[in-house]
Parts: sequence; C-alpha cells; structure tokens
Amino acid sequence: TRTQRQNIEDCLDKLWQHIDRASTLPRGPSAETTQRVEKLRKAEKARNMETKKRHSQRKAGRRRGFED
Repeated sequence: TRTQRQNIEDCLDKLWQHIDRASTLPRGPSAETTQRVEKLRKAEKARNMETKKRHSQRKAGRRRGFED
C-alpha cells in the first residue's frame, strides 16, 4: 500500500514537472512559416490593390460620362 509520504512525494514530483514545462519559453515560428506568412501578406496586399484600382476605374468612368 502507498503511504501518505509517497503520495506527497509523487505530488511534489508532478508539481515540479509542471513548473518545468510551464517555465520554458515557446519557440518562435520557423523560417518556413515566416516566409509563407510574408508571401500570403504580399498576395493579399496585391489583391486589395487590384480591387481598389478596379473600383477607382469604375468610379472614374462614371465621372467621364458627366463631363460631356
């Protein structure tokens, strides 16, 4: 049978293991992930700029109709 002392020691061991795991800093993103995210950001920015350009051209076309 287990004694109270063994239970306390096991509990303290588990506690120290949890503390050790919690005290390590998480690693940052890998270089691959950083590059992939940057590529996605650039693609999104290009899409947004293209959308803005088309929207601007559409509105400019409407203005030209009133100048006649």
